[in-house]
Amino acid sequence: MIFCTTENDFNHIEQAMQAGANEYIMKPFDSEIVRLKLAQVGLVQ
Repeated sequence: MIFCTTENDFNHIEQAMQAGANEYIMKPFDSEIVRLKLAQVGLVQ
């Protein structure tokens, strides 16, 4: 699971990771960031 957020403080990220997120993306993001995050969690090569 990838968590996408506008929040960049550690508490929000930590809560997402504890809830099962494997990675997170903070807005704004572009297609390269999405591709890299998907690769990090093993969904694309």
